Amino acid sequence: MLLAAMSTFPAYAGSWGGPLNDAVHRQLDRTVTPQVNNEHLPRLASLRALKDPRLLPLFASLAERSEPSIQVHAVLGLAELSGDGQLDIEQVIRTHPDARRTLIDYGVSNDLLSVDDLHTLRQVTALTPGEHLMAMAGLIQLGSTVDVADVRQINTAEDLTAAGLQAVLLASLDDPSVLQSWSVLDQDDAEARRFELLEMIRQLPSNGGHRFAVDAASTSEADGVRRFALLVLLEADHPDAMQLIEVESARAARHRAKVDLAMLLMMTATSPPESLRHEADDSPLLLTMLEMAEALSTDQEDRIELAIDALIEMGHRRSISWLVDAASEWPSARAVGPLERMLDQARDAEFAGDFGAHAVNAATALLKQSPDTFRTRLSRVTDDSPEQQILLLAMLQQPTPDLIDTVRSIRRIGLGAADTLALLVTARDSPTLTDSDVARLKRIAARLAASSDLRTQAAWLAVRHDGSVDDMVASLINPAQ
Repeated sequence: MLLAAMSTFPAYAGSWGGPLNDAVHRQLDRTVTPQVNNEHLPRLASLRALKDPRLLPLFASLAERSEPSIQVHAVLGLAELSGDGQLDIEQVIRTHPDARRTLIDYGVSNDLLSVDDLHTLRQVTALTPGEHLMAMAGLIQLGSTVDVADVRQINTAEDLTAAGLQAVLLASLDDPSVLQSWSVLDQDDAEARRFELLEMIRQLPSNGGHRFAVDAASTSEADGVRRFALLVLLEADHPDAMQLIEVESARAARHRAKVDLAMLLMMTATSPPESLRHEADDSPLLLTMLEMAEALSTDQEDRIELAIDALIEMGHRRSISWLVDAASEWPSARAVGPLERMLDQARDAEFAGDFGAHAVNAATALLKQSPDTFRTRLSRVTDDSPEQQILLLAMLQQPTPDLIDTVRSIRRIGLGAADTLALLVTARDSPTLTDSDVARLKRIAARLAASSDLRTQAAWLAVRHDGSVDDMVASLINPAQ
């Protein structure tokens, strides 16, 4: 996560005017070329994270390539740079079938396709049964009418996943009979199928779907499936959920299993049953988690704050991870204090182990929730400290032009970890860059100890600021020329 000391590539004469320019080209070429270890995928994600409009021609070209994983990132990158953030349905249709399926699934799950897009999609004759059903699911989620006869006529005999989605769709259209037949599965992967169906039901809730979830929570032999079914039911505020929680609690012999149940209650802001409270008497962690769930269910801010403080003090890995995720969605008045306390805790632990990952996520959430609080923290942090690196790394997750003056004020005297991150943020958010900083970007791109995503970002930003974007894009698109 943090940058280590860096060493350079061996110098050699390259076709781009020297070893540094050649290294820049190599980094970007590795980003747009499939790698055996799939290293190109996080590299492409790091390019997308820059949110740089100058990437549009490159993404547009990559979207037409036949390699599916590259097409997916390119089409998503184009959507992220568009005015409305929506997928371009014509681009989705033109992609390789493997990429198209992934993009339709992602688009439906994340509301990136409109009703008109989904109707357009359904006219494509090459769609698989699963893709047709995904488009129908999207239409239902957006409140559009779907004819149950259209769902029934899709032939899913060769695709069990599509058949499962068909059953869930029919249940959402008041025909749960097919889905109920899935309650008894004898395949080797029966539990995996149940989990898959529960995820679909979570996206398309219905009475029939919830009956399937009740059955899974009652009869599944897999702990994970039962608890996921409980999550689906708790999210739906199903009347059987509390009784099933009590049954699962009585079944749980290990402390960790009861913690799992408390986590579900916290995630859904559900008041815990008394039976589970009594079983928690000997566990301060479990008692605190249940108190957190109760406080959230009643929306009592004072009580919530006390429970948050207690959870942070305990340092329980899973609870801290949940707190960071939850704080990203809470009102700023509730979220900012806990996020700062979690950053303080991680700093005191010297960002060791899980504390480092939690800190990056907490800093990213703090930046989203309160840029002013983040700015204050960044301005007072010790220069070149691990915390400064954490904060700068969080800034690399999203453009932050309003904080550019604070970043520019950071003293940069070399290519250490914090200096490198500060330079990348400055280069991303500044319209211009000095020649010396452009040269530093190229040196970062050429240094082996920097992570591949940072090398990729440095390479692109160097190209953007030295004015060679058009030539570089042309070279990447037409490597033989």
